[in-house]
Amino acid sequence: MFERIQVVAPGAVQSYSAKSALFTASASDQGTFYESTGTFTITLSTTGMSAGWSAWFRTVSGTQTFDPSGAVTINGAATYAVSNAGDVVLVVFDGTNFQVSHTQRPSTVAITGGTINGTAIGGTTAAAGAFTTLTASGLFTLPVATGTHTISSTTASTSGTTGALTVAGGVGIAGKLHVATASDDGPRFQVLGEANTYAAGVYGNSTSGQSFGLRIEAGTNSSDLAFRVRNQADTLTRFDVRGDGVVSIPTGIASTNTTTGALVVTGGVGVSGSLFAVGIEATTLSVTSTGTSSFTTAGRANVAGQLLFTADSSFIGNNNAHIYREATDGLVFAGYNGATNAISLYNNLGQNVFSVPVGTRSLSLSSTTASTSTTTGALIVAGGLGLAGAFNAGGLSTISVNSASALFVATSTATSGAAAGAFLATACDDGAAMASGDRLGGIFLRGARDASSTMTNAAGILAYATEAWGAAASGARLSIEVCAAGSVTRTEVARFQMSATAAETALFIYDVDNATLERVTVGAADSGGVGFKVLRIPN
Repeated sequence: MFERIQVVAPGAVQSYSAKSALFTASASDQGTFYESTGTFTITLSTTGMSAGWSAWFRTVSGTQTFDPSGAVTINGAATYAVSNAGDVVLVVFDGTNFQVSHTQRPSTVAITGGTINGTAIGGTTAAAGAFTTLTASGLFTLPVATGTHTISSTTASTSGTTGALTVAGGVGIAGKLHVATASDDGPRFQVLGEANTYAAGVYGNSTSGQSFGLRIEAGTNSSDLAFRVRNQADTLTRFDVRGDGVVSIPTGIASTNTTTGALVVTGGVGVSGSLFAVGIEATTLSVTSTGTSSFTTAGRANVAGQLLFTADSSFIGNNNAHIYREATDGLVFAGYNGATNAISLYNNLGQNVFSVPVGTRSLSLSSTTASTSTTTGALIVAGGLGLAGAFNAGGLSTISVNSASALFVATSTATSGAAAGAFLATACDDGAAMASGDRLGGIFLRGARDASSTMTNAAGILAYATEAWGAAASGARLSIEVCAAGSVTRTEVARFQMSATAAETALFIYDVDNATLERVTVGAADSGGVGFKVLRIPN
C-alpha cells in the first residue's frame, strides 16, 4: 500500500479569491491568489500554520494592510501596507514571522545602480515597457505622464547661486508663480539688484483695454502687512500698507514747506474722509463735508485771509457761512439762518457745551453741572459778572473772602418814586395754582457747624400760602424761624398773618411757657391807660 503525499512549493498558486472587505488568511489558504479592491485590513493567522506557507496578494485599488495575529511581525514590523494599484506581493511564513519575499510593481522601475546614459527610457507619455517616473536620489521627480516636476530639496537660498534650484540664465514662466510660507519671518520672494539698477519691475502690457501691474493680497487684520519698504540696512521702515487698508509712513521727517516732509506731493491731494494733522499749511484749503464735521484742529489754525465754509441755500448773504476777523469787531461768525444753531461748541466726547440759537443773541449752555463753589458749575467766571437785564436762577450762592463786603447788591437806576426801588423777587411756579400750606419761598441764614463745612440753616424768613389761590385769592403768611441754643432745628417764633376777627392782630409770637405760637390780641379801649389798649396772649 502506498500513501499519496502532496508537496506544494512556496509561491505555487492553487486557488483564486477576490476580496473587497476585511478577511483573515489562515493555514488552509496556502497557495491562494487574492485580488483586493478597496481599503481594509488582512489578518494573517498563524494557527495550524507551518513554515513555508505562502499566498499571493494583488492590489486592484485602495490600500490593504497586513496585520499578523499576536506578536508576530511581517518584514520586521507590526504591519505592512500595499497601496499602489497593480502591486503584487508574495507573503511567506518562516515558522515564526511573515516575510514579503517578492514585490512586483509594473507601474514603476527602480534603478539602484549602474549607468543609463544614452539609454532610451520612454517618451513624453507612459507606454508599455517605458518609464513613467524618473527619480534621482529622492530630490527630483519627473512623471512623464503629467509633466509635473518636483524638487524635494529643502536647501535655502541666500544668493543667486544657492538653493534647491539655481538657474544661470533667465527664467520664463508663462503661468502663475506661487511662493509658499517658510518657518522664518524673512521675505518669501527676494530680488537682489546690481548697483544703480532696479531690483525688480512689474509692467503692464496691453495695447487695448486695461493693463494691470502689481497686485498684492493680504489678510484684513491690522497686523497683516501687505506691503513694506525698508532701508538697505533693514533697520528702518519707510512705508507700510496694512491688510486693513491703512497706509503708514513712520519716518519722522518734519515739513517746513511744500517740498519737505515724510510725504511730498507735487500736485493736489483729495481726501474724501476725515483728515487729522498736528498742523496744516496750504496755499489753498478747501473743505466740503456731507457729515457733521468738516474741519477739526486740535492745535492752532492760522488763517491769513477769510475762512469760508460752503453750505446750502439756507445760509445768509451769498449762501455761505463765514468766519473772519475784522479790525473793529474781532472774530465774526456769519451763521445759519434756519431752524438750528448759528454756533455750536462740542467737547471731545461729542457733548454740546454751548450754542447760539439762530435769530437770537442768546447763549445757551447745555451742561447740567451743579455749582457748589466759585470754581464749579456750568459757567465759571474768575472776575465779576455784570448783568444789565434780569437774572433768573434755580439757586443763588455767593461767597466772599472779605467779611466786610456786601455779598449781594441790587441797585436800581430808575427814577426814584413811590413805585420805584430795587427788589429781590422770588417765585414758585410749577404750572398749577398755589394750595393752602404751600411754601412760597424765603431766606435762610446759615453757617458752618464743623471743619467739614457742614451747614445749618439757623434762621429763616419764610412765606406760605394760607388758602387756595385764584384770580381773587392770594392769602399768605410770613414766618420767622430760629434755632434755640443747643439745637440745630428751627422753631417758628413769630408769624404775620392777617385776621378779619375783631380784637385780633396780624402778629403771632412764641409762648415759651406753652411752647406754642399764640396770636396777639388787643384789650378794650383805655385798657392800657388813657388812649392805649393792652396787647395780650392767652394764658
